[in-house]
Amino acid sequence: IGDEKILLMHGDQLCTDDLEYQSLRKNLRSRVWQNNFLSKTLKERTLIANQLRAESVAATSRKDYEIMDINNNTFIEKCKNYAKIDTVIHGHTHRQKIHTYNINHLNIKRIDLGSWHQGLTYLYLDDKSGPEFMTQA
Repeated sequence: IGDEKILLMHGDQLCTDDLEYQSLRKNLRSRVWQNNFLSKTLKERTLIANQLRAESVAATSRKDYEIMDINNNTFIEKCKNYAKIDTVIHGHTHRQKIHTYNINHLNIKRIDLGSWHQGLTYLYLDDKSGPEFMTQA
């Protein structure tokens, strides 16, 4: 947007303190798992997806709140991999907030998108004003 360099990402790769989730993520993103999953019927895939969602809800309820947030050191290292980014927009944690970091003498915004469970909220960005969370009535 304008001259601003924005990195858009899911955000789950920043939650490195959640070792159980990172292990699951690695398995689900493996070519072997995906090929096996895609070889199943739609009915079987739907059952598997529903089971994984139920297991995720149960696992999340047992975890400490802090472990499911991003790891700041992981975030800083990720930013160093990109040339002069200004803003990182991510989801996954559902903790709607705009954070500011100073990394290598650059001010970088980290925009954590909120959850859709509390109503339709979205991020508005343009080249004239800063980021703003909007709520649809």
